[in-house]
Formats: sequence, structure tokens, C-alpha cells
Amino acid sequence: MCRMLVSASTLARLDDVLRYLDALVASAERDPLLAKLGLGRESHGDGWGYAAYIHSTWSGPATAFYRSASPIYREVQSVEALKHQLSGADVAACVVHARLASKGQPLGLGNTHPFHATGRGFELWLAHNGSVDKKILAEKLGLEHMLSSRTDTFFLTEFIARQLTCVDPEELMHLLSRVIEEGFVKTALNVGLLAVEEERALLLILSYYVAVAPPRSEYYEMYALLENNLILAGSSTLFKCYGRRYSEKLCNGCGIAVEVAPEGFRVVRFKVSA
Repeated sequence: MCRMLVSASTLARLDDVLRYLDALVASAERDPLLAKLGLGRESHGDGWGYAAYIHSTWSGPATAFYRSASPIYREVQSVEALKHQLSGADVAACVVHARLASKGQPLGLGNTHPFHATGRGFELWLAHNGSVDKKILAEKLGLEHMLSSRTDTFFLTEFIARQLTCVDPEELMHLLSRVIEEGFVKTALNVGLLAVEEERALLLILSYYVAVAPPRSEYYEMYALLENNLILAGSSTLFKCYGRRYSEKLCNGCGIAVEVAPEGFRVVRFKVSA
């Protein structure tokens, strides 16, 4: 159970990204939609992290990756460091995640999101809200010995990285559909993903959750704000309770892939099969 923000923007739209980064921090500290679930929790304080692709005319492409076991709302300096890195980019894309661990899942730095994996000439970072069947995934990967020490998203990230042959939106959409079709999803597959291959990057967000009634469905919903040179998407709390500005609610099973290059963005909408 987590909150996340996915963004792609030019420098001219950076202020919008920073506003929603602040909304993520506020959502992690006090989440009204989480409180409505009756779990006795209102904060996402089990660690946080980010992955960013940053392209500058002067220095070219770079990536940044950070994780911490501390709550995002207690790491003011680290949040400011991320803002500073984004401010030095002509074009930037990032995935930021604040974690609330599911009951019985391992804690600690090694289990904060996003998770990092390398593939065939690319790097991949994945953040996830929901739960998938880590036992089945671990068996498919031959990693059963890591079940007690790793959370489900670790195995999901490894599964996708091993199956993916290149940074291609269609192939990623197919893999996410496969995760659903093969019955790996327990509650939700809300995903924020950043993949980088040489000088280009792919940003992807998917909204998918097993049919549930409010208020749980409201908690799992994903929203987006798409404008000129700006793509913002993420968890419901950011957009409904703090940012209070969005262009659409992502339908269940729908996602957005954004190809990020120095010359601009290409947005592809998709729907996974269930």
C-alpha cells in the first residue's frame, strides 16, 4: 500500500512537477484516503525512493537513483536534492514512491521502491502499489531462497527485466498483460516504471486493481495531468486531496507510456487485457 508520482517534463514545466512532489510528501505523511480504509494507519512511512532520467544540453543524459528506509516526510534535504537535480535538466522523467508495507512483508532499505534491474542493454526501475503473488514469481525466477527477505515487487521487477528484450512500449504492455492473465495479481498492479537505453528513456504508468468497492477502490485509483510538455500521473491522494488538479482519472486496466527524448515526448495510451 503505497503512494507514487510519475512525471515527465521540460524545464519550463518544472514548477508543476515540484508542486506534485510536495503533494506526494504530504500524502505520505497524512493520507485521508488511507485513513478511510479503517486500518488504523494514515501515513506511508516505510521508506521511499526515486529514479530519474535527466537530460541536459550541456552534459547529456544521466540517471539518478535513491532509496531510504526513512519516511519521505522526514527527509527534507533528500527531497530538496531531487528537486535540485531536476532543475538542472532540459528534459526529465522520474518515478517517486513512498511505501507502506503490507502486513507480513519485509521492511528495510532493500525493500523500498523503486527496484532496479538491468537487462539487455538497458536499466529498469519499477515502483508498485498493490500486491502480487511473490511465491509464484520466485518459482518462475528460481529465486525461492529469497522469499523471506524480499518483497513481492522485487520479484515482479526481476520478472519483467528478464523477459524484456528492449525498451519498447508494446513489449512492456504485453508483459504487464501477462502478469495479469497468468493470475499473479492479488490486489493491484498499479505500476510506475522507468526504463533507460542509451540516450532515450521510457516512462510508463499502469492503473490496474482487482474489483473492489469504495473506499478501497478510491484508494487504488490513479489520476493524470497531461498538458503541453508535461505528463504527471500517480496515486489518487496526490491529485484529489493535495494537488487538486488533474485532466483525467485513468480507467482500471489503462495506462500511459511516454517515450522521452531530448527533442520531446511521444505519448502512447494502452489497455491491458485481464
